[in-house]
Amino acid sequence: MESNTIRESSPKTGYSAKVQLFLEIGRIRHDVPHMGPEFIILPQPPNHPPCQAIVGLSVEGQLKQWPVSLPDGLSEKSPRVRTAKAA
Repeated sequence: MESNTIRESSPKTGYSAKVQLFLEIGRIRHDVPHMGPEFIILPQPPNHPPCQAIVGLSVEGQLKQWPVSLPDGLSEKSPRVRTAKAA
């Protein structure tokens, strides 16, 4: 009979990686606290028309960046920003 308990595959080390997620429009970076498959969350977005942008993810200093399209732009009224694959 199988147990329904979850087993840890590695011991707890107390280590937490330094992670930074951001959205860069032009030369301005906005911290991104949450990201989903086709959206990001910006706590206090400025108003900005539709544009191309860069999403960056840094884990322990290793930076990965990819271009995205912001088809609806940014609005001060909504923290949720729709993203799409850049053309």
